[in-house]
Amino acid sequence: MAVHVSADTFVVKQSLVLHINICCKIANDLQGLRYFFYAYITDPDLRNIIDQKDYIELNPNPSFNVEDFNRVDDEMKSKLPYYIKTYVPLNKFLSA
Repeated sequence: MAVHVSADTFVVKQSLVLHINICCKIANDLQGLRYFFYAYITDPDLRNIIDQKDYIELNPNPSFNVEDFNRVDDEMKSKLPYYIKTYVPLNKFLSA
């Protein structure tokens, strides 16, 4: 399923930088963390999988799979979704 992403990618990048600074956490794999952040915001199916902790569903997921998820630090796997739900206006990134 193709997801239309609004031109507000600057908001995404700034939010990620802010989140990393707030957590004072140096990620082992910053690129993996960025990819998780972007995929979680833009893919409602992925958000549902992560929120429900139904990680087996990541195996067939084309936009973000188990290998991608394993690149993310365990602590950030829970902190990042919480931060996004609290501070990122997700409705800007959903297609109509």
